[in-house]
Parts: sequence; C-alpha cells; structure tokens
Amino acid sequence: MKRGRAQAASDYIIIGALIFIIVIPLTAFLMSKISTFKKTQITDISEAVKNSVSTVYTLTPKSSTKLTIDIPNDVNTLIEANRLIINHKGDSTVIELPVNLVGTFPESPGRHTITLYNKEDSVIVSECGNNVIELPVEQCEQTNNTNCNSGTAQCILSGSFKCLCPCNYDFECFTQICDTSLGICNYCDPPLVNCPTTDKYICVNGICIKEEAV
Repeated sequence: MKRGRAQAASDYIIIGALIFIIVIPLTAFLMSKISTFKKTQITDISEAVKNSVSTVYTLTPKSSTKLTIDIPNDVNTLIEANRLIINHKGDSTVIELPVNLVGTFPESPGRHTITLYNKEDSVIVSECGNNVIELPVEQCEQTNNTNCNSGTAQCILSGSFKCLCPCNYDFECFTQICDTSLGICNYCDPPLVNCPTTDKYICVNGICIKEEAV
C-alpha cells in the first residue's frame, strides 16, 4: 500500500515537472510573440504617420487626409515641434517629421481614425471623439457642442471623421456660413468661400465676424 502511494506521488512529481518544462517555455514564447507584435504595431504606426504627414504637407494648404491606426496597450505620446514620440513600456520611438505637428495624438488602445490637415506652417492632427476641439479642422466634439447652434454635434459625416456642426441657415453657424449642400457649418476661405454680404462681415481665421467687433 505504501509502495502504491509512493508510486503515485512520484508520478505526480513527474507530471508536474513535465507541465513545468512545457508550460514555462511556451508562456515565454507566447509573451515574446506578443511583444514582437506590439513592436511591429509601433513601427507600422511610425511609418504610416511619417508617410501621411509628408504627403499631406506636399499638397496645397488646407488639404487633409485620413489615417487609421491601431494603438496597442500601454502607450503614451508626446508632440515636440516636428517630432512625435511614442513611448511603449519603457521603449521610445522618435518620429522625425518634415513639419511641425500640432494637436492631440491618440493613446488609448484600439483603432483610431485621425485627420491630418495641412495648415501651411504645420500639420494638425485631430480625432473626433477625443474630447478636444482641434480648430480649424473640427468645430465641436461629441461631448462639447457649444459651437453648434442647431442640432447635435456629428462625428462621422460623409466619411470625414471630423466633428462638424449641422445647419440649415447661415445664422445657425458660429462661422456664419452654412454649406446647405452638405448641411454642415463651413469656414470662410476667400475667395473660395466668402462671408455673408450683409452686416459687413469679414473673414478672421476662418470665422466671419462683423467689422465693428474686430
């Protein structure tokens, strides 16, 4: 009887040792694969951002482009003039850009669609839903529709992925211009988009303002 118990105990020890030998290396292997995958994600983000910023900067001012990226866990970012720094678990990736970057780069894990806007002397990065109104790309945020005098702020409109204010008439827009063909507020951009001729409006930073208020 004692011999049987000893044999059973010995068998348990052998099984436990086999599990230890198999599971530990397998876990380490899987963790290594996950780490490599996340590093690849950071590399993909870096290349995509650099290429997209470079491309939109070569276009005419006020041009924009959309970029969809996947952010892994444990990421924080910092924008310093023409450098975007992505920190991930102690490792820093510095992306040198041909122009200054302005705005808020996403950090939360998951898929993000950002807009890159050529402001001539810089490129603005914006994202609808990040609770930051990045003018002049956006007019509002889902959590802040103060600028929207009519209706509710809309994040996705005609695939733009920018937060814009809906409207039917010019007076409903804080910019004083309603693009009735799209039903959204627009910025003034002489000579392409002019302010209303009534009340002597002039265009200041994309917004129509009465002359006496300037």
